[in-house]
Amino acid sequence: MEVFVKEPSEHSHVPDPNRLHIVRLKNKLKERSASSDEGGTTILFDVLRKVPLSVSANLPTNEALLQTIRRERPAIQLDHNGRLPLILRQTDVEKISFSMKMSQYITRSSLACQPQ
Repeated sequence: MEVFVKEPSEHSHVPDPNRLHIVRLKNKLKERSASSDEGGTTILFDVLRKVPLSVSANLPTNEALLQTIRRERPAIQLDHNGRLPLILRQTDVEKISFSMKMSQYITRSSLACQPQ
């Protein structure tokens, strides 16, 4: 059996102990985002709460971590006509109707208050 021993190169440096925490953090984010329907920020801040403060200076930005979560989420499957599933196309008609009436009321009352 041959044994290979590699000599350190000019580009050798001490390992970063915080790197392990960052890799674990990203793996937890990926696992939770693929397996749950929680919001991205909920997952992110729940996982970040468990990270040591000494690591926080080396963490990627929140936006980069949220992008990691979005990439792990499965894509929405379209139906055979290339449209969104019915559950995503449905809206709450009462809320829309109420919003429309309120905007009409606000517009009319705003116009009534303007000097002629």
